[in-house]
Amino acid sequence: MRELRKKHKKTQGDIANHLDVDTATISRWERNQYEPDTSQLKQLAAHFSVSVDYLLGHTDSPSPDFRSQSHIDLREVRQALAEKPLTWGGKAIPEADQTQIREILIAILDRLIGNK
Repeated sequence: MRELRKKHKKTQGDIANHLDVDTATISRWERNQYEPDTSQLKQLAAHFSVSVDYLLGHTDSPSPDFRSQSHIDLREVRQALAEKPLTWGGKAIPEADQTQIREILIAILDRLIGNK
């Protein structure tokens, strides 16, 4: 977790504030003295745009590869859609179009997963 935090140029205090814990807790996590609970892992994964499996060391790939999964969690798709730039065939989609696409897809996903 320390490497990921430093890669994102965050301090232990930044992460502690985001998760509403103290810096000593972050330090203990980074020294493998304690582990974050499930809720904290999900918040960390969302904050760093990585999968929980990556944080736990179950995969070397930071982002979930939806194509190789036997099932797709629509919550993860929604999260990635909201956080990542959209491309088509490897080319960037204009920002105005990305906004419209996101709004439509997020509305559909929210309805499916019961967010709204």
